[in-house]
Amino acid sequence: MDLTDVCFAGPARHLELMRAGRLTSTDLVRAYLERIERFDRELNAYRVVLADSALAAAAEADRRRANGEDAPLLGVPLAVKDDVDLAGEVTTFGTQAVTTPSHADGELARRLRAAGAVFLGKTRMPELGMWPVTQSAFAGATRNPWSLAHSAGGSSGGSAAAVAAGLASAAIGSDGGRLHPHPLGRDGPVRHEAAQRPGPAAPPTPRTGRA
Repeated sequence: MDLTDVCFAGPARHLELMRAGRLTSTDLVRAYLERIERFDRELNAYRVVLADSALAAAAEADRRRANGEDAPLLGVPLAVKDDVDLAGEVTTFGTQAVTTPSHADGELARRLRAAGAVFLGKTRMPELGMWPVTQSAFAGATRNPWSLAHSAGGSSGGSAAAVAAGLASAAIGSDGGRLHPHPLGRDGPVRHEAAQRPGPAAPPTPRTGRA
């Protein structure tokens, strides 16, 4: 089995292979981390890569599966846009103003983690998600995997570029001003947009310090 091809297969195929015993989450996470190391220096899709915690979560997913457990996303490696709180990580919203790590997962991350997802890292976004291109003076530009001379769009450009380049099984984006279709149209991934009405109504994760 060619792991390069598998990296582009998407969550449904990954779950199928893992449930059949033909793929482990650890092997898949290692393949993504190798691709991130190889390609993301030019793409700039990730703000931070959580290699150690991703490998630990993958090993736990493999242990659970070996014990007969299953879950909707058990062992699937995801990228998370940097406007979603992950416990112990800074959520920058694309700025340099936030420096305090989140004390808990946001509701979206909590539900994904409960479903068995593995978080590879947090992806780039424009400052405060305000622009239709993912770049800033301090972080540089996130590039389109199909043409490095072009932008990945925004504001979920990092997430879109990560999936299009085979650097994550899937990725979380957000849509505050109908900008979601912009990076998707440029980079090529397919989106699934949940209806807003039944979404979680959890309050924002409190933060206590800013630079």
